[in-house]
Amino acid sequence: MNPLSLHHLTVLDATPLELIDIAADTGCEQVCVFVHSSAPELNFPVVGEDDIEVTRPRLRARGIEIYNLEFYPIAPEVDFDTYERTLSVGARLGARRATAHIHDPDDDRAHETFSRFCRLAGRYDLHVGLEFTAFARVSNLASAVTFIQQANEPNAAVAVDVLHLMRNGGDPAQLAAIDPALIGYMQICDGPLSVTPEAMIGEAVGERGIPGQGSFPLQAYLRCAPPGVTIDVEVPQSAAMHAGVSPLDRARRAVDATRALMRLATENT
Repeated sequence: MNPLSLHHLTVLDATPLELIDIAADTGCEQVCVFVHSSAPELNFPVVGEDDIEVTRPRLRARGIEIYNLEFYPIAPEVDFDTYERTLSVGARLGARRATAHIHDPDDDRAHETFSRFCRLAGRYDLHVGLEFTAFARVSNLASAVTFIQQANEPNAAVAVDVLHLMRNGGDPAQLAAIDPALIGYMQICDGPLSVTPEAMIGEAVGERGIPGQGSFPLQAYLRCAPPGVTIDVEVPQSAAMHAGVSPLDRARRAVDATRALMRLATENT
């Protein structure tokens, strides 16, 4: 099966070191961490330069890799010094890729900035995943594919979060129709087929469904995963957290459910 990564958003109340332990205890091979957040009001736990010396041995001891670094808005103004510093932190911890969102309404400038970011990431041997969301300028699969093709950066691909695929008019058939080489990594959760626009941000960052317990066509989605592409378990569960369910138990629910669906998707191919 494809390797599994545990996204920090799944257990946002855990520290980065606890995230590593939880990933190992649930059988994941990788984690997705925050090294840069342009939204301090969300209070995401960020791995900084001062954390390298304690994080590196924990990763090694638990056999976990940092797969992805979040997140890098491509906006009208970008502080590339900060971006480089945080990419360097991730690279020193062995990270493989970083996620970018497009928020610049000027298409030419957005492409120029994105290409500059890709080249910067490339200096640290990092790939870049362009994630499309309803809250960004590039908001759906088709526009993300077009953007990546036009950018023509060798280390750039599309990051496909099933939530954003479903919420922005996409489906597994559309995903299956694109070149698999354009898929950098995939993120999984579940949910109802539709929500109100007002509920979308809260859903994305606070309350997603356990895979297999909602209405998303997840087996079809998983069958679109190219061999070797990481499946990132991104299932924040605010209600369970406030009810006292531990981070480990919440992560185990999401990871075990994902693994079961991956088996079913393979068996039903």
